[in-house]
Amino acid sequence: ALLFSGQIRDINPRLFNEGLRIFTKYHSADIYLSYWDKAGKSGNHSRKILENNSIKKFDIQKYLKIAFKGFDIKKEKIVPIKDWEYAEIPEIKEINSDKNFHFTTVNSAKQLFQIYNSYLLLDNPNEYDFIVRCRFDNIFVFTFSPESNSSENYLANINFGNAFRDDRVYDIFFYTKSSISHQIFTSWLKFAEYVRYPFDNFLDPRDAGRILYLAAVLNNIKIIFFDIRYCDVFRRQRKFGYFIDLIKW
Repeated sequence: ALLFSGQIRDINPRLFNEGLRIFTKYHSADIYLSYWDKAGKSGNHSRKILENNSIKKFDIQKYLKIAFKGFDIKKEKIVPIKDWEYAEIPEIKEINSDKNFHFTTVNSAKQLFQIYNSYLLLDNPNEYDFIVRCRFDNIFVFTFSPESNSSENYLANINFGNAFRDDRVYDIFFYTKSSISHQIFTSWLKFAEYVRYPFDNFLDPRDAGRILYLAAVLNNIKIIFFDIRYCDVFRRQRKFGYFIDLIKW
């Protein structure tokens, strides 16, 4: 099951579709979508964009029809931005308004909230071999080849290059066996608890990568890293050809 969550981004839908076809080439995949009712552009750690990144007059349904052409979308949920006002209980609102945290993590709670929403779309997670976290701005470049680790008690994630850290989960893409997916994909429910948990990996306490790492470690789930860089995030400063060259056709 591929669980796409978050904000729809204005990227080339045909490039996205081609990458997804390559990623799922040897697998049968059901797709679930949970997304905000407004599209946006990547903040990429820009304070100005993080505060207001919505795109006006963007036809989300038209975009999704092209981006996921040929794929089986089992369920989708459109989440109005106003719903966040109800989900952001006082305890979380206090954390999000605290200037002691780094501004780049201001949307971590929203991100985990949407990962949780996508997971709730599954009627029975155990009918799948793997539950995969994806973003709408993931450009896939390799065919999925699950780790051969026989243990079901692991979370596998991308961790490479300058982004490498062995004490976090890189939140742009990861997967687990279905049997332990609940502990990871519902980490939103313990957001405040994990933010305050006494663990210092030199990341901001509300960083999504730190929280997902804690969700795994505190539930005795092993974290492993891919040998393959399955995808990258589409950024505006990267030219179209960057991804064409990465994709293993």
